[in-house]
Amino acid sequence: MSGTDQFTVGVMGAGLIGLYLGGALQLAGHKVTYFGRERMERALTEAGGLEIDGRRIERRELDYQLVGPSLEVADYTELDVVLVALKVGHIEGMVCPKFSKNALFVSLCNGVQAVSLLQDKLPGHDVVAGMVPYNVRMDGGYVCRTFASGPIVIENHPKTAKLDEAFLKASIPCKLSEDVTSVLWSKLVLNMNNAVHALHGGSLKKEIGQRSLRLIIAEAKREALRVCDAEGVQTVKLTPLPMSLVPLFFEMPDFVVDYVSANKISEKSSSSMYEDLSRGAPTEVDYLSGFICQRAAKHGIPVPVNTALTALIKEAETTHCSPHYSPQVLHAKIREIAGWRPSWGSTYCTVM
Repeated sequence: MSGTDQFTVGVMGAGLIGLYLGGALQLAGHKVTYFGRERMERALTEAGGLEIDGRRIERRELDYQLVGPSLEVADYTELDVVLVALKVGHIEGMVCPKFSKNALFVSLCNGVQAVSLLQDKLPGHDVVAGMVPYNVRMDGGYVCRTFASGPIVIENHPKTAKLDEAFLKASIPCKLSEDVTSVLWSKLVLNMNNAVHALHGGSLKKEIGQRSLRLIIAEAKREALRVCDAEGVQTVKLTPLPMSLVPLFFEMPDFVVDYVSANKISEKSSSSMYEDLSRGAPTEVDYLSGFICQRAAKHGIPVPVNTALTALIKEAETTHCSPHYSPQVLHAKIREIAGWRPSWGSTYCTVM
C-alpha cells in the first residue's frame, strides 16, 4: 500500500457483492480491478457503467477483466488486497493470475468452509475470513443493498487495520473481529432461509410475510443452532435479537413480524440461491443446509427440515428452475421426505 493509504484492490468474483464493495472503494479513490464473468460485463456495458448510492462510475473507468485461461499468465502483483466474492463451489476451479506473496486475500464467500478452501488454493498467501450481512441487487447499472443489517465483518489481522479504515471512508460500515468463526457460523444460521426462498420464489419480503413459510425457516434455523452447540460454537448477534431467539421470532404471528420488518426489506430483495436456480446454475446448498446436514450426521443430531430442503434443492437443480412451491405443497414435500411437521398442532392446521 502506498504512503497515501490508497489500496490497489482486486475483486475475484465480481458479481453483485463484489461490484458493490469494489465500486465503493473505487469511488473512495482506490484503484480496483474486477475479475468476473461475461454475463456481468455485458450488463455493465449495456448500462454504461455502475452506480452505487447515487454515485456513478462510467464503463470506461471500470477495469473489468474476464475470467478465462489467459488470466492465468497475467501479472497482478501490484494488488495489495484481493476480495474474494465467489460462490464457494467455484473456489477450487478459481483461475488465478500471478499475485504478490504480500497480497492479502479476504474471503467474502458464504458458509464456513471458504477460508480453508482458499488457503488450499493459495498456499503461502495470507487469507482472512469476512462476512457481508446484506444482499445486493442490480437494476440496470444501479447496485444497492436490499436491506442493511450491520457492518461487514473482517477477521482481525496485522494487514486488515488499514482495510477497515478504507471501507469506513468508502461509507461501508466495517468492523474487525477476533472471533470471526462465530460470526460465520451465525451468518450460516441466518442463511437457513435461502433454500425455502429458492423453492418458493417471489421476494424475500413476501416470504417473511407468510407464517406458514416462516415455520419451516424457524425449524431449519433451530436445527442449525443445535449443530452450533454440538460444534462448540458460541453464536453472536447479527440482528437485534440474540441468535437463539431468531427462530422464535419467525414463529410469531404475521402482524408482529410485519411490524418489526416494515421498511427493512425491499420488495425486490431476493436470495442468491433463488437467482442461481432461476439461471439454471448450481446452488450453494451443499455449503449451507447441506453442510448443516453433514455436521449433524457427525454428531448424531436429527435435522429433518434441512435434510428435506437439501434434497428438494438438489431436485430443483436438475430442472434448472425454481419449482415455486406454495407453502402447502412445500410442507407436504418436507413431510413426505423427512416426516416433519410443525410442533404446534393448531398452527399446523392453518398451513396445510
